[in-house]
Amino acid sequence: MKGLFCALFILFTLNVYSQREESVLQDSISKPDLTLEKKLKEVVEAAPLKKKKNVYYGEKVKPSFTRTNARGKIIIEEFNYLKEPTRADKFVRTIFSLERVKGNTRIVKSKPSTKPFEQLLHGPYRKFQDNVLIEEGMFFYGTKHERWLTTDTKGRLLKKEHYHKGWYRDSDISHYDLEKQSKLQEVVPVQYGKREGPYYYFFENGRMAIKGQYEFDKRVGIWEEYYDAARTTIKREIQYPKDPFDPTPPFIRKEWDERGNTIYTSPKIRRSR
Repeated sequence: MKGLFCALFILFTLNVYSQREESVLQDSISKPDLTLEKKLKEVVEAAPLKKKKNVYYGEKVKPSFTRTNARGKIIIEEFNYLKEPTRADKFVRTIFSLERVKGNTRIVKSKPSTKPFEQLLHGPYRKFQDNVLIEEGMFFYGTKHERWLTTDTKGRLLKKEHYHKGWYRDSDISHYDLEKQSKLQEVVPVQYGKREGPYYYFFENGRMAIKGQYEFDKRVGIWEEYYDAARTTIKREIQYPKDPFDPTPPFIRKEWDERGNTIYTSPKIRRSR
């Protein structure tokens, strides 16, 4: 009887040990240690992305500045430019680049060209007067881009404009080729829901056809029409009121033939002389 009891006790002990061993083995398989993997993931997510220095819109630029004395006022302009000759949009009417003459550097405005420009402005621009910021904006391959602000020396806002690659951001722009959009047809300037600024219409070959100015949704000043010729030749001038609220009807000031000879001059111009 005693021997039977001892045999049962030994069997029970072995069974309990076997169950504990199996439980420990299951725990080691079903619960892997993910602490290291979690820490590595947290480090990767927390690591900040390194911003490339002096790179704007994918182009490496060189920062610089100019300092001039304008009637006792110290003007400092900070800007960035492309070191290599680069082409600008051939339709945008004003291109900004650098000009170096006898050791002096200045920012110049140029008309569009199919040839590459030397040192196009590209990236942030800031202008100071007596150490006070009065103008800031962005350049994109020599054209005004994004938001531009102009203030006086007391910080009062004088002008706020939004551009997109040289044109007012909200402008109504159409093209002869709708898919590629490489042949510009018309640019109707729009700011804050109204036509405001320079208007342009082009022939399909890219030559200027019509240009004028809008103010408060009205045509103002002299509008010009051109012949479709290799050499820019004006066709006629149409005079609109200088004041957009002036109800005076427009009239043709002058007309020329394709050779540039005057064929008509308005009597109103003659009387004003």
